[in-house]
Formats: sequence, structure tokens, C-alpha cells
Amino acid sequence: MHRFRQNLSYILTIIFALLAIIRFYNLLSMPVFSDEALYLYLADKFQNNPAAAFNSITFGVMPIVIWLQAFLQKITFNLINPLVLGRSFSVFADLATAGLVYQTGRILLSRRAGILAAVIYLLLPLNFLQSRMFLLDSFTNFLTMLALYLIIKNTVEGKFNGKIAPGQAFLTSAALGVSFFTKPLAVVTFPAIFTLPFIYNIRDIHKRWRWLFSNLAAVLIFLALFLAVFYLPLAKGFSDKFISSSNGSVSAALAHLKINLWRVNWWTNVYLTLPFLITALAAALYAVLIKNIRAIWLVFWIISVTLLDCIFSANFFPRHLYPLSPPVALISAFLFNRLFSVNRLLAGLLLVLVLIPSGNFDLQLLTNPQKAPLALEDTQQYFEDWTSGEGDRQIANKLVELSKTEPAVVFAENNAQNAWAFSRLYNVGSAEVISSENLSRGKFLSQTELSYIPLTDKVYLILNTNPLAPSSWPVKLIFSYPKGHNRTINLYRVTK
Repeated sequence: MHRFRQNLSYILTIIFALLAIIRFYNLLSMPVFSDEALYLYLADKFQNNPAAAFNSITFGVMPIVIWLQAFLQKITFNLINPLVLGRSFSVFADLATAGLVYQTGRILLSRRAGILAAVIYLLLPLNFLQSRMFLLDSFTNFLTMLALYLIIKNTVEGKFNGKIAPGQAFLTSAALGVSFFTKPLAVVTFPAIFTLPFIYNIRDIHKRWRWLFSNLAAVLIFLALFLAVFYLPLAKGFSDKFISSSNGSVSAALAHLKINLWRVNWWTNVYLTLPFLITALAAALYAVLIKNIRAIWLVFWIISVTLLDCIFSANFFPRHLYPLSPPVALISAFLFNRLFSVNRLLAGLLLVLVLIPSGNFDLQLLTNPQKAPLALEDTQQYFEDWTSGEGDRQIANKLVELSKTEPAVVFAENNAQNAWAFSRLYNVGSAEVISSENLSRGKFLSQTELSYIPLTDKVYLILNTNPLAPSSWPVKLIFSYPKGHNRTINLYRVTK
């Protein structure tokens, strides 16, 4: 039995290493998303102008990830494509999270369960997709898991001595504070973090409650000081605003919660896959049946994140479910670890069957993401709508071709998704890309916007948000790339 456990741990460790390497394969398979382009643009601006450190707040984005990206661009001398660098940073953050998932599983369950949880975590389509994009969620998830691990080190794994550990408390509060100032929706994980020490020590709570309260009080005091110092300058920087649609109405808030719970049901079937949802449910029932308090806490973690996500997310998208990945991986590993102790062959077979849908999904994301069974909202955002960079590379290739024979001046919409992206993320040959605020105005373009464009030969227009130029404009469509239903990105040439 001991030898089997060793061999299984070795096999799982090798699988973990392979999955970690695969994460970096074909990072540009997904088109640039408008949020990614905005964060990269803000990092570029901050790198060139330190006075722009807090400019992201005007866009409703906390600056922590922006600063880190600017630092990475600086130390790599801007030799790496910013999109590749940003997505690599997100992957590294998620791999670090997988390491913390392992440590959490090792301490709370067993070493084998920890390795199993890390492997499952890396295969879940939810974080496999989101971690390969330069968004705030990957680093936020890492920070909340780091805070949880520090809490575990202090009040679970550490020896009970009745004394407060101020150093650990400070580090924990710093991780929690930075996670909040990376993305405020990090608070959905806080209840699970603060309840774990009491759950874990419940058998000796009558002996340890003063010690536990003292340690957590120290964390809260440091966290309050941290928030007090940084909250005012960053107060407006909510990337995800809390619920605002209810206007204080209980009925409206409940309706909002109901709609979001329906979305969770749909999105989890897509990104956590039905086999893992069934596994998590079976593990939850088994944990209650055998009264395993640590596994029951994992169930509480899943439920609290789900409910708080649904309550606090005014603009709810599948990526907001990212914090569900660690507890789902851990509760699944808990069940499979028990099964391996009972029947190795059956457990191995069931594990492979459960992993196949996730592995197939991940393979499609690596090789042909357009064909991957994404949620409708993500298909629209990442591939079909104006927020998608789908077609940008084809437009850039066309500009390279045009600029070979004559100098080309190209006017693009004044936002990170268009003018900046074509200048910094793509090779456009000798074409000069100029930002035009007027091309971004309003839902429909008119003659007014054209009056700001020089009507001379060799001038081109890239239209994305409003791709159809008015018939009165003296322009000719020379290239069009279809994104989705009735949506294109168009390249026009001025004919006058």
C-alpha cells in the first residue's frame, strides 16, 4: 500500500509538471480581449510616465496588476510582446495558486489528496481559460489562496502555544488587502478564510478560542490599517461594482440573486463540467455522512463564494466564478483520495472518466479556441463582439501588405482595443496608426466624424465598434473580417 501511494504521488507530480508546461503553449491562440488591451495600455502609459500610476482608477480598474505589468515590461526592456508577457504573468500566478492548493490539501487532507487537488485544479476549464488571459482574476485568486495558506500556517499547522504571531498576522492582512486592491470581488473568499481556524480546531475550541480570536483580531486590525491607508486614494477603483440594481429593495435584490444563481448553474456546467459537479456533490454528501469537518468546511467555502458572488456582482460574468476552482478541486480530491484507499482500480477509472471532458475542453482551448464550448457570454466577448480582437491580426497583415508599396496612414478608434493595440501588439509594417477619438463617438457614425479625418489618398480607416461606414463617406471597403453574427471589423480606404 505504501509503495502504491508513493508511485501514485510520483505519477501525479509528473502530470502536474506537464500541465504546468502546457499552460504556456500557444498563448496567443485567444484574440486580445478589450479588458486585456486596456490593462496593457495602462501599464505602457505608467511605464513611460510614473505620474500616471493611478490613471487606471478613472477606468474603474485597481492599479496593482497594472504596476506589476509595467515593472515586468521594464525589466525585460520591452523586448517581449506585452500580450505574451501579461498572459505569462497570469499563468505563473495560477501555477502558484495550484501550488497553494496542494499545500492546503496536504495540510487539511493528506499529501496525496493535495497533489490530486493541484492536478484537478490545473485541468478545470474555468481557470485554464481565464489564467491564459491577462485579467485581474488570476492574481487575485493567488493572493486570496496565499492569505488562506498563511492563516493555515498560523492557526492550523502551527503548534498551539497560546501566543499571537504578529508577523504572520501582518503578512496575512497584507495578502488580503492587496487582493482587495487588485479586485474588490476578492471579498467573496474572506468568510471561508476567517472561519477555517475555528472549524479546524473545533474539538479543542474550549481551550483555544482566546488564542484563535487574538490571532484573527490581529489580522483584522492590520487589515483595517491597510485599508485605511490605501482606501481613500483607490476608493473609486472598483473593477467589479457591488450590487447597485436593487436600490435598497429586498425584492429587487432577491430577483438579482435568482438571475445570477441561474447563470451560475449554466456556467458551472460549462466550466467546471458536469462530472466534477457530480463529484463535488457526492463528496459533500459523503463528508456530511461521515461528519468530516474539514471537508464540510470545503462545502461551506463553495456555497459562500457562490452566494456572495451572486449578491455582489452587479456586472456578472463567468470569470467571476474563478474563486470556485480551489474548493471544487479540493473537495473532489477528498473523495478520490478516499476511493483510492478502498479500490485503486475503480478510483483510477473514475478519475480518468471525470477528467476526460475537462482535458478535451482544455485541448480545444490550446489548439482551436473558436471551437471550444464556451459559455455564450464568453463567446460573444472573446470572439464575436467589438470587445474581441478577432480579426485584428488579419487587418494588421493587410496593412503590412499595403505599406510595402506606399506609405499608409491609418486612423483607428481612440481606445486600447484599437489604436494602441495595432501600434504595440501587431506588426503593421511601415503603416502609421493614429488614434482618432471621433471614430469612437456615438452608436452610429455620421458626416461629422469624417470631418476630422484628412480626405487624401493613402489614408485608411479601421472601424470596429461601428464597423459600417455611412454611404455618404468617400471611402471604399478593401478588407472585412467576419467576427460573428452581423459583426465585422472593416478596413476602408479614403477615395477622395
